[in-house]
Amino acid sequence: MTLQEKALKIKEKIISTVSPGAERREALCYVDTLAALGHGVMKTQAGKPDWEDRLVIAPGACTLACRAAQLEADAHAAAAGEALALAVDMALKARADIKIYKTYTLIRQEDCLSGSLWENAIRASENMLEDLTVILCRDSVEILSGADNICAKFSAFDTLSADGTEPNAVALSLLLPRRSHKPLFVCCDVK
Repeated sequence: MTLQEKALKIKEKIISTVSPGAERREALCYVDTLAALGHGVMKTQAGKPDWEDRLVIAPGACTLACRAAQLEADAHAAAAGEALALAVDMALKARADIKIYKTYTLIRQEDCLSGSLWENAIRASENMLEDLTVILCRDSVEILSGADNICAKFSAFDTLSADGTEPNAVALSLLLPRRSHKPLFVCCDVK
């Protein structure tokens, strides 16, 4: 099954289980990225959770999308605005324990207005957490002022943009070889 087919199945599950409204729309915003992560990028090893990649998400619609994508075993929920703090802590622990897993975190547009997010972005950059990836899924219709030039704000990271409606494009962005030791920031715009 292709990534697009997996994403379509996840979307169908969300549409059949979540009432119409803002929560459903936000959950659908994450689907293609979660399909790319869970079925094309993140490594998992049954029976060896210490070597599995980590995914940190904010509660709410992202959690609904994660469950629909059947990624709950790999995901860790963090309070709104604190997902990056938890992800940085996990990446630092992996380094200290000499583990080879990667840590991914999904952030929302609203998180970009939090001082905590920027403090933890600085911490990730200063520690050269190359195994940390921050992914912003944002609805291009509802881009918040102050978050418009988000890639520039993450200039201490390697930054990429991806079409958030194409799971293959998201997977490709996440799998590109990198030569720096910086964390990675990927902005996935959903139209």
